[in-house]
Amino acid sequence: MRPALTDKLYHQPREQLRKRIGQLDDDVQERIGRLLAIGPLMLLAMLLPRANWWAIRFGLAEGIVLLLTLAFIAWNIRDLWRLWNERIQMQAGLSGELACAQELDRLQGKGCVIFHDIPGTKGNIDHIVIAANAVFAVETKWRSKIGKGKESKQGSEYESRNVL
Repeated sequence: MRPALTDKLYHQPREQLRKRIGQLDDDVQERIGRLLAIGPLMLLAMLLPRANWWAIRFGLAEGIVLLLTLAFIAWNIRDLWRLWNERIQMQAGLSGELACAQELDRLQGKGCVIFHDIPGTKGNIDHIVIAANAVFAVETKWRSKIGKGKESKQGSEYESRNVL
């Protein structure tokens, strides 16, 4: 038997961002797992070797273990915070790139050929539009609006306008 699909598929809009968001999700889950495991492990490391539970005293060794544990927890929380903020930014960028792709796809009715998310060695090209007399490379940028109300929600710098 051979595969039914032999052609290489084109990348869909936001393909690279979806992969990066998936990796960030994995990293976040790893950090959460570390945070959940470190407390009980350190407690076991300190308490299990002791036969007499009432004889536990905090000396220099226990103080060092406790200090290292707290430093490890703080480092993981900082790392988790950084990853979570990066994920939020990637998710916003994904939305902007998808909105732009949907608008550009309307040009196919005018005879244009559209390619999305072309990977390169140092990044990617978000969209390429090939028209009868020109080729356009489109880079999508996304920003968040500051303030309150309907107008302050996240939005793309690419404003939805008639591109036909």
